[in-house]
Amino acid sequence: MRSTKRENLGTEPAELTDPEREAASERFCVIWPFLEAGVPLKRIAEEQGKSLRTLRYWVALYRKGDIPALVPKRKCRSDRGKRRMRQRGRAEESLLTDAVANEPA
Repeated sequence: MRSTKRENLGTEPAELTDPEREAASERFCVIWPFLEAGVPLKRIAEEQGKSLRTLRYWVALYRKGDIPALVPKRKCRSDRGKRRMRQRGRAEESLLTDAVANEPA
């Protein structure tokens, strides 16, 4: 027996909180012209100030799990607004050390 989109998603519309329902609805309203009228996503992206990649992602989510799938997965990054630095590997450290040591005075 095939499962439905909502069974795969695991979230029924009735289980959504008001803010979740509102966020999903806003996303759906953005992609609706593409889904129903075939308006190019590129044009919607430009008009809405969203990236084309984001809109493609939202369309894929919607097709996978209907409107409940459009609920944002997290509120925001825990390190939002803080500087994030990637850890350097040993090879990079070695190159930097050599470059500094060999720098003309």
